[in-house]
Amino acid sequence: MSVYPSPSWRRFLAGSLLFAGTGSLVHSGVAYADALSDGRFRSEVAEIVRAVEPTATILPDPDPGQIRVGRFTIALTNLYPRVATLSGTDRRQAIESYLTELMRPAPGTPSGDPQTFETVKSRLRVQLVPREVLRQTPELVHRAFSETLIVTYVLDEPNRYQ
Repeated sequence: MSVYPSPSWRRFLAGSLLFAGTGSLVHSGVAYADALSDGRFRSEVAEIVRAVEPTATILPDPDPGQIRVGRFTIALTNLYPRVATLSGTDRRQAIESYLTELMRPAPGTPSGDPQTFETVKSRLRVQLVPREVLRQTPELVHRAFSETLIVTYVLDEPNRYQ
């Protein structure tokens, strides 16, 4: 009987150690996190908002996939895929264009044309959202649906819900 492991046992052991080492790198989180999930993209968008609209109020949000700018909560999960492969000026212009379009006053808002219920009812939508949304937007029109969900009412605009 040999004191040294067989060649197949050594290959198994070496492969296991390699896999274990690689697994710890992959699951370490920050090392391989993308810019959306670790908050870098939100910081980039916040810098662009500050440059474009210095008086804008940017509020912290616990979700790195969202940013609150004034009364708008912007889901960065829609924007990030559009600009992830861009860099430099192209990336900045794409982000600015998206934000400008998104934050433009919609018809029926105080700074837009006033509209009646009759003119907006075809765009009225019902949404089920987690109750936690009320912590961020307590003024949201809503009613209870369950212990964890609420029903909200939104206007379907071309590039956003209002």
